[in-house]
Amino acid sequence: MKNQFNKLTQSLFEVFKGPRTKDYEYEKMVQEYELCKGRLLKLKSLINDYPQKLEGYKICIEELISSFETIFGKDQGMYSKFMLDTTNAHKALHDK
Repeated sequence: MKNQFNKLTQSLFEVFKGPRTKDYEYEKMVQEYELCKGRLLKLKSLINDYPQKLEGYKICIEELISSFETIFGKDQGMYSKFMLDTTNAHKALHDK
């Protein structure tokens, strides 16, 4: 009986029906690639959404600066230097 699978017919059958043998190592690598790709897309979306997520923090810092400035005025000697340093640090953080 003649073998029906020569190089041409084997490649045609594999095109239409898939390969006769499975490459498990390749499938494992494809799964790892897809998993890594999904994780990188999550990281990308986190980085892209980061400024939007910090808006609440910026508002909190603005309110903290204004409350420090109203509570501890320049007339209070021992607290004014500390509060001035604290508000300057918060302003620098807000500007970044």
